[in-house]
Amino acid sequence: MTASRSLLNGAFWAAMRTWGTRVTSFAVFAVLARLLTPEQIGEVTLIASWLMVLQMVCDLGVSDYLVQARDSTPRQQSAVFWGQFGVALLLGLVILALARPIGAALLPGTDDAAGMVAVMSLVLPLGILAKVPEAMLRRRLDFQAVALRSMLTMFIGGAVGVALAWAGWGGWALVIKTLVEAALDAAVTFAVARWNPFVRFDRESLREPLVFARGIVFARLMEAAYVRADAIIVGQLMGPTALGIYSIGQRLFIVANDLIGGSLQQISVPYLSRVKHDPARLRRMFNQLTELSCVITFPVFFALALLAPVLVPLLFGEKWGESAVILSILALAGAPFGLQHFMYVTPVVMGDGHRLMRNSLLGTLAGLVLLFTGAHWGVIGVAVGFALRPWLVAVFVSLPTAAYILKARRGDLLVLALPGLGSSLLGLLVALPLARPELGLPTAWQLPTLGVAFGVGLLMGAGMFRRRLLALWRDLRSGVATTA
Repeated sequence: MTASRSLLNGAFWAAMRTWGTRVTSFAVFAVLARLLTPEQIGEVTLIASWLMVLQMVCDLGVSDYLVQARDSTPRQQSAVFWGQFGVALLLGLVILALARPIGAALLPGTDDAAGMVAVMSLVLPLGILAKVPEAMLRRRLDFQAVALRSMLTMFIGGAVGVALAWAGWGGWALVIKTLVEAALDAAVTFAVARWNPFVRFDRESLREPLVFARGIVFARLMEAAYVRADAIIVGQLMGPTALGIYSIGQRLFIVANDLIGGSLQQISVPYLSRVKHDPARLRRMFNQLTELSCVITFPVFFALALLAPVLVPLLFGEKWGESAVILSILALAGAPFGLQHFMYVTPVVMGDGHRLMRNSLLGTLAGLVLLFTGAHWGVIGVAVGFALRPWLVAVFVSLPTAAYILKARRGDLLVLALPGLGSSLLGLLVALPLARPELGLPTAWQLPTLGVAFGVGLLMGAGMFRRRLLALWRDLRSGVATTA
């Protein structure tokens, strides 16, 4: 099978997983937003944000080794599993023991804070259990099993959360929902992967994965420091209610980002790793993936920014109208994902821990500076800082690294974004005049009118780049970047 045909098959199931879980998650959250208050959502979001940071630390960066390594032994796989679980269990027990002071620090004046922290500490060891068996599935390119397991877990967890919220459990509905999803995810992943670790921990077998992961660990620490920094800054500096409003605006962005970017993230390292020893094939596959993803991400996120003032009240209710501006700004952060992501993973694919570590440090520092600077202007300022970071990192950090590794000119890599970016900008140019409030467009007509106008402009732009788009389509169909 050609790499491109195999890639499309893997992308289909990766997309099924991402779309299935995110659509379910979004539907559940839309219901919960009508049953819970901004304060209740903000309280649980703040605790979950801190735990997400710790969960990324527990991964140790060694799961990627199991996916990309040419040969990994069962002893190595077991050593990685027990190493990750040991770190997660230790951190979980520390949080459980310190639940009262941690709860008081995160949510002062909230009666249930200590209890919520104590229960959610279980998410750390439960969540890490699925990492190695999932890596085995990804290594085998069995994205179908990964997709079905994720959708089942999300559906059951969402049903539990909605039922508890309907019964009046308040923020505890989100806490129990998170715990149920983590436990189910671990159980189902082990079942579909048909993998079990050795009982004995072999420390020697962990040495090679840790050598690979030295740069990855630092990158993950940097990513962990930033990935939920916006929510933590808003929650700690502006309170749970402000975080609730920010979270609703962020929710649609996360769904769109995961629907589009999540599928690409799952397949990028496994597929690029298969051609990393052939520079010409690696460069061709990189170009195909980057240009294709830019054609998708720029239109989706520019359209989301345009339609946010209509979508947020429609989906979550009028009480969340303030979140629309947040979504419009955050959506701009997702637009360059197609360009930035594949440039970012090139050091991961090549095992270049030094450059990955440097890029992660620069990206994290830039992001934190932008977020803390933006915090002076409130929630809107934080959103603007979040949106600026990926554009700056793509051009000034990831681009030089990718150009060096691929032995390509920077201009040639930037040109890959032109069809998607140019078409999307033309779509905005056509649609924005119709979005002016003084036109008095009826609410029922706003969404279809703006959507059609953006689509017309997008098609006009696609016509301008038709030669590049047709060439890309022919390359994908003919399997230019074959592996073997």
